[in-house]
Amino acid sequence: MKRFFSLLLSIALMLGLIPGTIAFAKTSATDAEVNKTYTVKLSNTSDTKMYKFKTPEAGHITIDVATTAQGDNYAIRTTLEDESGKIVVDPQSGSAYSMPSYGAAAGQMFYLVVEDSFRGYDTSFKITISFSADTNWETENNDTSEDADAITGGLKYYGSISRSADVDFYKFRLSSARKVKLSFGPNVIDGQQRLWDVDLYNEDGDQLDIFDTGSKNSRTVNLKKGLYYIRVAGETAVSDDGTVTTATGGDYWLLFSSSALSIKRPTVTSVKMKGTESWLYDNYATATVSVKNAGSNTDGFTFRISRSSNMKSGTKKKTYTFGNSGVTRKKIKSSVRMGIYKKYYVQVRGYVTDAFGGRIYGKYSKIKSGALSAKDYNKLK
Repeated sequence: MKRFFSLLLSIALMLGLIPGTIAFAKTSATDAEVNKTYTVKLSNTSDTKMYKFKTPEAGHITIDVATTAQGDNYAIRTTLEDESGKIVVDPQSGSAYSMPSYGAAAGQMFYLVVEDSFRGYDTSFKITISFSADTNWETENNDTSEDADAITGGLKYYGSISRSADVDFYKFRLSSARKVKLSFGPNVIDGQQRLWDVDLYNEDGDQLDIFDTGSKNSRTVNLKKGLYYIRVAGETAVSDDGTVTTATGGDYWLLFSSSALSIKRPTVTSVKMKGTESWLYDNYATATVSVKNAGSNTDGFTFRISRSSNMKSGTKKKTYTFGNSGVTRKKIKSSVRMGIYKKYYVQVRGYVTDAFGGRIYGKYSKIKSGALSAKDYNKLK
């Protein structure tokens, strides 16, 4: 019977069904401090060392490993975990390397696990746990929009893809429609060809691919008033020998800035009305409108026409994209049909297309009137 229970215990330990084994390992961890160097010596290939340390304030952690036996290929493996046992920086191995940086809040506890990789027990290693206080670093875990780090325009922020499944979310809010410039680039040149995937989301969950980049890049987009999210993820890394692997690190910087989105208020200079006799429908009138001061960044017009001077009675409207049906920045040949009246009132406003395909509208022009000729009116009324 004792053998039976011993067998069940062994199986449970292997499957990780007894969480106390993790707790036991963490309680046996050696206390460490940030910004100090420790000498680590493994006793054999199965030996494991664990160091625990706490962040004194918000900032980021970088861990550097270096062998004391220069010229040899002895290697160890290091993994960074949080207090729950979750891997926050993927295992890294070698004789000398830097682990990807990790943004942390104040007072977070971390555990550094050290294991053998290739005859690492034959020598000792120097491990430096570096910490820099910085409020402009991402704060993990920011893997979802709910945990996104709030960022402010004009300030540079830093982050790192510290594990293969890592994603970083940031958020910002616009109080009005703005022209937004997004800039992104690598913060550390490490000799690897790293690629990041940077996407923009609006609060409805619509996605826009901004960058697939391994170098400095920028892009300007028009955005409506609202809440937006930036998502950063890793793609692939190519080593010197051509081996392609999943990117597990690479510090980056991120910056956004915004400026006023100017949609020039157009001026309607003339309204020419044309009456048409129809045997199938009621007789109708259409307008040709001359416009000036449309603005070079405008993508189209919204045209509205009414039989009342306050634009509230019998009003119809239509939106036109430049180049569509011959509409230009200077002229609108309207396809909107109106009844036969003595006088008509017209307004026009410009719009620009936002990054997600929506429209951002400017102000309507002053009202301009137009009329059918007396001959057409008397004939078609």
